[in-house]
Amino acid sequence: MPKDKSQQKSLPMREIREALGMTQVEFAVAIGCDPATISRAERGITEPAFTAIQFKKLCRLAKRTIEEIPDYLGKDHVLQTKK
Repeated sequence: MPKDKSQQKSLPMREIREALGMTQVEFAVAIGCDPATISRAERGITEPAFTAIQFKKLCRLAKRTIEEIPDYLGKDHVLQTKK
């Protein structure tokens, strides 16, 4: 992984949150999860495990259908994209 953060690919969770102009805490509150969940997913440490209600809130907040939300938002996305 590149040491220069500007060269690192942003994870989908971060891309969604930043597109909304929200902080991690604001985003977590809007979805109904712990801010640490968002932080860990954005750093590629874990894959978030949202409840159905939280995932529906994410879809509504992002104004995307379930099909438009990436299958992997955190850690598994990193594993899937490594070559």
